[in-house]
Amino acid sequence: KSRTEALKPLSVKDGTEPMELECAVRYINDRYVGMHMNEGKLLEGLKRLNSLKRVFLPELMAENPHYLMRCIEARNILEMSEVHLNACLFRKETRGNFVRIDYPERDPKNDNCILIQRMENGKHVIEMRRAPELKAEYIEEGKKHAANQN
Repeated sequence: KSRTEALKPLSVKDGTEPMELECAVRYINDRYVGMHMNEGKLLEGLKRLNSLKRVFLPELMAENPHYLMRCIEARNILEMSEVHLNACLFRKETRGNFVRIDYPERDPKNDNCILIQRMENGKHVIEMRRAPELKAEYIEEGKKHAANQN
């Protein structure tokens, strides 16, 4: 199935150029997943990404192997954007440079946690897990780095 899906743009004659799709995805990210996010903007961004996926992804066209590679890149950019948007929706807090204006406070229960996202039966599954403990030498190196920053 993956091979068939990857080669499909070679059979499309009058469709969407990969750069068009890539630019549309980047626009959605700039507009809806910027510095200051909220649930409404994120949901709208996800809705627009799904529209691109439904309408433009099947119309990707490639005249040659170079354009086929660009189609695969555009598809990957779209998928990674969707992963990122889902993770932003899942995290309901502000932390560091990640700012949710609808959740302005840091949630201490998420300290030392990481988001894990995977696909199960075609659906995104996201969960929060404790981050693995760092080796002692990495902790020491982090302390040295922090001291040098001050």
